[in-house]
Amino acid sequence: MATFYSAVAADVKMALRVTETSTDVNSNSSTVSWALIGWLVGSNWYSNNSHDISVVINGATVFSRASGTKVTISIGTDHTTEANPVTIASGTATIPHNADGSKTLSVSFNCAYKWVASSAWSASGTMVLTQIARASQPSCITYPATTENIGYMGDTIYIHTNRASASFTHTVRYAWGSKSGTIGTNVENNIQWTIPIELASEIPSQYSGWGTIYCDTYYGGTFVGTKSVVFKASVPSSTAPTVTITLERPRTTTPAVTGYVQGVDQLKVTISATGKYGATITSYSSTVDDTTYSGSTYTTGILAKSGAIRVTATVTDSRGWKTTVSKDITVQAYTAPAVTGVSAYRCKSATDASLNAAGAYICIKPSGSVTPLGSTNGRKCTIYWKKATETGWQSKVLDMSAYTLSGYVIIPADTAASYNICVRLQDSFKLIDYYGSDVMSAAAFIDILLASDSDTTKKGMAIGKVAEVEGALDVGWNLIARKNFDWQGMPLTYFTPTVNVSGEYYGKYGCYAKIGHVAIVVLMVQIKSVSGSVPSEIQITLPDALKAVDHWLQPSHPIVGQWGGTFLGVFRQNQNSAILTVLPASSVTAGTYLANGCYTFFVQ
Repeated sequence: MATFYSAVAADVKMALRVTETSTDVNSNSSTVSWALIGWLVGSNWYSNNSHDISVVINGATVFSRASGTKVTISIGTDHTTEANPVTIASGTATIPHNADGSKTLSVSFNCAYKWVASSAWSASGTMVLTQIARASQPSCITYPATTENIGYMGDTIYIHTNRASASFTHTVRYAWGSKSGTIGTNVENNIQWTIPIELASEIPSQYSGWGTIYCDTYYGGTFVGTKSVVFKASVPSSTAPTVTITLERPRTTTPAVTGYVQGVDQLKVTISATGKYGATITSYSSTVDDTTYSGSTYTTGILAKSGAIRVTATVTDSRGWKTTVSKDITVQAYTAPAVTGVSAYRCKSATDASLNAAGAYICIKPSGSVTPLGSTNGRKCTIYWKKATETGWQSKVLDMSAYTLSGYVIIPADTAASYNICVRLQDSFKLIDYYGSDVMSAAAFIDILLASDSDTTKKGMAIGKVAEVEGALDVGWNLIARKNFDWQGMPLTYFTPTVNVSGEYYGKYGCYAKIGHVAIVVLMVQIKSVSGSVPSEIQITLPDALKAVDHWLQPSHPIVGQWGGTFLGVFRQNQNSAILTVLPASSVTAGTYLANGCYTFFVQ
């Protein structure tokens, strides 16, 4: 408290009494109370009702009565000491302190009797208020901002205390989700802080988050207060998931051929990914040779291309971070074994492959190749043969010292019989049968077929070959007709095919003409599905006489499944059966299906 005294006038002395009642650290201010008092110092009683009065505290007028305003001041003989004064005016005022918490307060008052100018009282002076120890406001970037984006976790930043006095020290702390810790103690102006990357585990599904930095201020070891700043920090890209790609070759067999083979192998891809600091993996996306896949594990289709093929995988985590990795494989070019031709002819002997149309041996020379695959691919060529009238085959393996067919096989052959020749070429992956050639019986100008040695009844005749077929003229040379050719005795057989699907039939019929092992067939079937759905296949059963044994069906003029200009399906025949199968196209809607055409094929 401070008291400011006036001189005595009219037997009265006045004073301004100022008292600091409180301080506020956070607002850096004090509250003061003031009172203008007076007391009698003479023997005469004083009473007047017209005064000019003003009280000024810290440059601001806190009380004022203008000239002419009646203010009664009455001081009797019962107020003769400072301890027992008359209070003329009183009040309170809030006084802001300097930035360092100090404050020197200026005060003054004036009181004048209006009618007697010599009767006046006044005083002025200063008063030192309590030094306020201020709690420091921390900042990371711009003072006094209280919300700041300070960058990425793992970065090193400065935290500023912005202290108001060199006497202040601080403890700096942080809080982030469930994590907290002390950054430094006895901190003066600033402190370096590396934002812990581990904070990312508190926000596994967010790219950035918010935390708080606290600054505890101490003055002379005494706690003053705490202020804080809210900060934003982001998860760096270094926390993107780790990704590895594992490639496998899921062959069911493991031949000596290593690596990936075009047209044979598939590629099994396994993507392993791990999120960092609590993040989870949300999606997998990858491409193999421009084909897109999803999921962490999958198997491609058969690899159709050769050369370098890149597998690229992109993994996304719960924060949105992506990691992309690639891995390359090399696919070896490969084509299936191919028999490009078979030369089969009668030759001189078992050791002489020279042409001899009447020879008792047949020389078989196939041509073709197998893809080497770095000389690791297997290779085998087998020659099959049988008499045309037999069903059982004989075989012999042709030596393959290289991946291109060369050499030949010589087999003993009955001069009176024709032979069917077949070549089978295979490697480590595929097997190809090639029904490549027939060899006639031994050459003869004209030959007669007899029933037996004792029965000389003529049963058949051949020109240019040995007679083999009873009741027929067998020509082994090219036949040239210079004049018209009349064919007699070719019966036309009609039949109604059996169809395995239920439905409404608009028509179904067939007919064929058969001469020996050759048949010409005309077939027409129209089917409308009753259920309104497209059957997966339609089986048409033909007469047993049309059972194809030696060869597949050979259509000469197929018209299969044609409706409204749309091709609806294809024919297939099961070998060694009399069943044709119509496979409608997947794009066809329910309706009428046609299966008709003209066919030529071999039968038994």
